[in-house]
Formats: sequence, C-alpha cells, structure tokens
Amino acid sequence: MSYNLHIHDKLSEEHRQTLQDEAMRHRMLAALPRRKGLGRRAIGKLGVALVALGTRLEQVEHCGDPVVHGISR
Repeated sequence: MSYNLHIHDKLSEEHRQTLQDEAMRHRMLAALPRRKGLGRRAIGKLGVALVALGTRLEQVEHCGDPVVHGISR
C-alpha cells in the first residue's frame, strides 16, 4: 500500500477542524452564565424538610399519640 500525501493532508485538515470545533464549543460553554447555588439551595430545602420531619417524629415518639394532619388524637 502506497502512502498517499493527498489523503493524509485531507485527514489532517479534518482532524484540525474537529479540534477547532470542539475548542469553540468549550469556549461557548465557558461564556454561558452559571447558576451558582441552585443545587445548594435545593439541598438546603431538603435538609430543612428532613429536620422538620424528624422533629415531628420525635414529638410523636415522646407523646405517644399519633399526629394526623397536624391534629393530635
């Protein structure tokens, strides 16, 4: 099989273009504004909900009476 310089040049050019396109996508993504704290906020709300649930469970445990929709029986 002989070495074809024209095919090599074409493949090299395609590879270079692919790398340039990828670099452009990375630059475009880096330029987008980031929403910082969105995940942290969701985790915070989940933590508050879990603490509230734990508090209610402790109240039920200490009182011995089940709490149904905020009404003690």
